[in-house]
Amino acid sequence: MKLKKTRFDILLNVLCLLQLIGITLFLLICWARIPQQIPMHYDLGGNITRWGNKAELIIIPVLAWIMYLLMTVLEHFPQAWNTGVQVTEHNRARVYATLLHMISSLKFLITCLYTYSILQTALMLELPSWFLFAVIALLCGDIGYWMYRLWKCK
Repeated sequence: MKLKKTRFDILLNVLCLLQLIGITLFLLICWARIPQQIPMHYDLGGNITRWGNKAELIIIPVLAWIMYLLMTVLEHFPQAWNTGVQVTEHNRARVYATLLHMISSLKFLITCLYTYSILQTALMLELPSWFLFAVIALLCGDIGYWMYRLWKCK
């Protein structure tokens, strides 16, 4: 089944690409100004617990691009998605559209988190103490919202 992306999905994908391109350009342009030792791990309170070489910073945008590309490929195979509800001829379009929206919004949130963490690391800033709570709340809230919408598609 071929899914048609809505404006919502297209907008989120464009925003993801803009973030990924922007953070990649930021690193390329500012690379010489990034210190050799940068924060690479934070505790639950956002305090720096491990320092590393700035070359390690390259891993984060690479992982962000890989995640974005894999989730984009996954969007094209709705039959492989674990829907959580029984898919019938009657609800197939609604279920797949809802799951596509969920993938798009998760992709956007994860890209935002990668971008934020790259900036914090490159600028040698500690993460705010609320960061972990916000990440968990955003991701669980997003998934919960789309699961509720999916449940209504029965």
